[in-house]
Parts: sequence; structure tokens; C-alpha cells
Amino acid sequence: MKIPRQADLACGQWGVREEMVGKSTFVEVCSQRGAELIDRAREAKVIITDVPDNSCIKARKRSEDAVNKIGQTIGASVILHHCRAAEGFSR
Repeated sequence: MKIPRQADLACGQWGVREEMVGKSTFVEVCSQRGAELIDRAREAKVIITDVPDNSCIKARKRSEDAVNKIGQTIGASVILHHCRAAEGFSR
């Protein structure tokens, strides 16, 4: 099942390290525009970013896969955003 990727950023708790739940948000950069937004916010010092551990990325993917499976099982349309890092995007 292909998932549409039309957002500049995808944000949520899936993939946030356990000790950071409630204190941070996992943000996936989905476009050049999203990368520029994150870069400007970082430069203005209104956000702090960190590169996620590989285990966090895998946990986020497992959550997305599980919800998609549920959606397919009940026949509902579930749209989730899992954006692939594109070359040249900031992280």
C-alpha cells in the first residue's frame, strides 16, 4: 500500500525515545520547504534538534506498519506520513 507524501513535515510521538516522551516531538522532514522551515527555526533558536537513533526510526516504522495493517484489516483508509530523508535535506 502506497502512502501519499504531501506534507512538508510529519510530527508525532512515534519514535520518540522513552525518556523524552512528553518533552519532545519526532519530526520527519518531507520536503525542501520543510527543511528550510526547520533550519530557520533552529537558527532563530526556537527549536533544538537532534538526530534520532536508528532504533527510534525503526520503532516509528513499526508503529506505522501496525496501524496500516489494522486499517487494511477493518477496511478503513488510513493515511500516515513516513517521509524518506532526501539528499540535501537538513536533519
